[in-house]
Amino acid sequence: MLTTENWELPLFEDGDLVDPLNAALNLQSTQMEEALNESVGRSASAAERDTRRPNPIQGDRMYRTDKGWTEAYFDLFSVSNMGGASPAGWYPISGNLPVCILTATGSSFPNNLERTIGSTEDYAPVWVEESDNHSWHPGGSDVTPTIPGMYTYSLTSGWDSGVSGSRLTRLKRNNTGGIQSGSITMSILSNSVQPTGHANASIDQFRFNGTSDYVRCSAFHNNGAGLGFSARFVMRYVGPPVY
Repeated sequence: MLTTENWELPLFEDGDLVDPLNAALNLQSTQMEEALNESVGRSASAAERDTRRPNPIQGDRMYRTDKGWTEAYFDLFSVSNMGGASPAGWYPISGNLPVCILTATGSSFPNNLERTIGSTEDYAPVWVEESDNHSWHPGGSDVTPTIPGMYTYSLTSGWDSGVSGSRLTRLKRNNTGGIQSGSITMSILSNSVQPTGHANASIDQFRFNGTSDYVRCSAFHNNGAGLGFSARFVMRYVGPPVY
């Protein structure tokens, strides 16, 4: 019987006496699977990954069976390492990547009062989780990603159609203003009848630190009476933080 050079897997030759055959083939299959796991990289936790790769280098990859994604190791981002991340570490790159989707409805959104969705403010609509596979939204108004990285996020708000007045949809990162801070306000400024009553705000790729950075959503209208309201918020992880 021969063995492979790198992993010393059994390879049968003509004339090998293999008895019982089933046991030998099962052993060969098991050894090949173990070698494949070690070479490609499969782990069921961060601790197991770190045991398998105690000294990772940039480009190392590991499939996380507990997450359903493949992650890669990135050295520290710099002018001499534009392919790195800040901070250095393991980050998801493909597979079932993190996402948070929330929806909200309200039967009578008040006039001339901006309301933070999910807050304890009077008449504020309540978030309902449609998908939140990493517990970014444990409740309340804020969505706080738990993995450092670059994210896209958007809020679409809708009111009763066919009524007059302005509409406003606001995304606020860390409760600050300005597009340079990852915040944006989109509005329909008109006193004429709105055929749809929708407003959408979105940010494409902004950095979150994975601990304290969060997003807060709010909406406003000035129709003069309470309006039916709905909203959908989507936040997706794009890749490792690069600045």
